[in-house]
Amino acid sequence: MKIYFNEATKLLKDQNNVLVRFEYWNGIIRSKHGEEKGELSTKMVDKLIDKNKLEFICDGSGLLNHEKYYKIAQS
Repeated sequence: MKIYFNEATKLLKDQNNVLVRFEYWNGIIRSKHGEEKGELSTKMVDKLIDKNKLEFICDGSGLLNHEKYYKIAQS
């Protein structure tokens, strides 16, 4: 399911959800249990990062080293 800016920020307010950005292309919002909540376009992920809405958590490791994990920034 494709989601947009406002819906993405609502989903990320739940501390059990993280944004997983795939290097060089789009991302998804995923719960800590692995359930996918929705997909975001590269443009939408960039917009969330550029507006300082997200805080970097960590890079993926091993076969997942192309992933970067973000949570909503605490304000």
